Amino acid sequence: MRRRLKAGYTLIELALVMGAATLLAACVLAFLNTHFAMLRAAIPYNFLAKQAPMIGLLLTKTMGNADDYRIYANRTDATNKANATTSGKAIRIWMHQPNSLNQTDDSAFRQAIISFETISGQPGLYFFLMDPTTLTFPASPSWQLAAGDLTNVNFFNVSTSSSGILQATLFGKNNDWITYAAEKR
Repeated sequence: MRRRLKAGYTLIELALVMGAATLLAACVLAFLNTHFAMLRAAIPYNFLAKQAPMIGLLLTKTMGNADDYRIYANRTDATNKANATTSGKAIRIWMHQPNSLNQTDDSAFRQAIISFETISGQPGLYFFLMDPTTLTFPASPSWQLAAGDLTNVNFFNVSTSSSGILQATLFGKNNDWITYAAEKR
């Protein structure tokens, strides 16, 4: 009489499959744990990764178009052209008008103020473009970068030559910072 073999797996085969599956699950969990640890480490530097590059691009483009600039402690001093200094929270920039090559007074230039201040409870970087007809600055900014992780901005004049290099250091809420520089035209 012949014995009939039953279809199925042996206990050793099942143990090997279960061991391989357990090892694979442990590897996946280790990779996930490492990924989440990296995310936790990167979250405090969100300002440097996402906001600072955009702010830096705006600042360097604006500062790079300047024919001249002066640094002031605040926007009020910049508006009144009073108490210029080598470092502060506001800069007043002069950009040459395209059709005014022969003029040397202030009407030959577009003027703007970039300042770090708190407006309506929102600390941020604010840009004020002078009205060319009244030669006054508006009360509300032309553009603003507020309510993000930016906590402070310091402008510095770091050049001893007549060309002038303007440096802007941006500070984030996690003690992170980055510095941008631009030379006037």
